[in-house]
Amino acid sequence: MKKLLILFTLLILSGCYQEESPAKYQIAVSPSGVAYRLNVTTGEVWSIAPEGLTKLQENKEITLVVGNYYKTEDGKTLKYLGKGQLKHWQPKTAEEFLDKYKK
Repeated sequence: MKKLLILFTLLILSGCYQEESPAKYQIAVSPSGVAYRLNVTTGEVWSIAPEGLTKLQENKEITLVVGNYYKTEDGKTLKYLGKGQLKHWQPKTAEEFLDKYKK
């Protein structure tokens, strides 16, 4: 019984130790002087003004333009063909490469 009480006390004490969590918010100021508050855990962005905080609307929709080139996270370049189709793009000539920048 005594061992059980000591074990229970140790478990309670170890549960009370809490490591400091990183800052939840970051403040950024744009070159035009507007201050923003970013919630680093949720990604919400708020504009800071003398009137108070204003939540900025986030457009989560991504619009792809037919014929434009997009780079993936792993560095590959894709060309959007339309109708939800992307084609891996690897230029064979300098003209093909320069065509990417003509638009």
